[in-house]
Amino acid sequence: MPWTLIGVLLVMGSPVDKDVPPAEQLPTLIAAEPVIEEVSDTQENQKPQSVFYSSLTEREEGGLSSCGSGCCGSGCCGSTCSDCCSCCDPCVPFCEKCRKLFQSDQCFNGFVSPISNPIFARSPISQTELRGMYIYDSIPSQNLAGPGDFNLLACQIRLALTERLQFTADKDGYLWLNSRGLGDPEGWVNLMAGLKYVVIRDVENQFLAAVGCTYELRTGESAIFQGQGDGVFTPYFSVGKEIAEVFHFIGNAGYSVPVDSADNSSFGYFQAHFDAQVTSWLYPVMEFNWWHYTAGGRRGLPTGLQEVDSLINLGTSDMAGRDLVTLAFGLSAKPSKHLEYGIAFEFPLSNNEMWINNRLINQLILRY
Repeated sequence: MPWTLIGVLLVMGSPVDKDVPPAEQLPTLIAAEPVIEEVSDTQENQKPQSVFYSSLTEREEGGLSSCGSGCCGSGCCGSTCSDCCSCCDPCVPFCEKCRKLFQSDQCFNGFVSPISNPIFARSPISQTELRGMYIYDSIPSQNLAGPGDFNLLACQIRLALTERLQFTADKDGYLWLNSRGLGDPEGWVNLMAGLKYVVIRDVENQFLAAVGCTYELRTGESAIFQGQGDGVFTPYFSVGKEIAEVFHFIGNAGYSVPVDSADNSSFGYFQAHFDAQVTSWLYPVMEFNWWHYTAGGRRGLPTGLQEVDSLINLGTSDMAGRDLVTLAFGLSAKPSKHLEYGIAFEFPLSNNEMWINNRLINQLILRY
């Protein structure tokens, strides 16, 4: 009997709905198929608006205009060069809303700084940097101070308050003199500071023009002919232009006028700087310098002592009408926008050599 009951139960099983196919009563796993959207050729080839183009060629293929090697030389996203710069977003104009505090202007990174006439020759770009300098100068034998030489170790400080306004501290340092005529004095040179303002800032054409003024304080030591007078004002202007995305010209001119004309000389100066970017980081440099003295001091210093161009204003007598012309050749290396090294050899072209028989200038710039 038990075996008969078990067989009946096995045959009956659970109720079956005759209207539903048996296969649909079994448990099944339902796999969701991926949804594939059709992308048109136009959408596939279109670059996002915020893309950073890595080269001029890639940017031109993206339908953008070509221009200088400033911020646009490293890529941009706007229709013109003024629409981009390498700051917080390559497609945002370089302006106060994306510029970090005291950050250098990033839209003219193809330029390098002048080397010779280191006190007054400067870049027209608003930059934050420390510029360390070492200068060796050989004094001509026909100068009353010569023959001999001097060494100067200095550090300039420049602070970009905005992309146009810059604070400059262009003169300081310690000087060692070794000469037959003056002995071996040494000491600190005067301090000089001022402001510079970029009046023209044309990113698309890589052109700048700046004006400024410095004031030299009488903080130096008398042993090296510093610290006399009531200071010297020097108004100036500076221009810069990139040519064919390879060559660069920087021009500087100004006029130094003392508050007390008896203690310092008055002179105008001009420099023309030329360089060529032969690799991504190497620049041969040539610089032409001219100083023209309009008045000497009345301190009783003999005319045969001459003047030390822009480094030290001696206030030598009877300097009116005298000129110094020099030429400098060198190299600048710029492995990144934050680091620059330059070296130049300078020599006189004029018969009046003053304090330059030959001069070697080294500079190391750390830039923010």
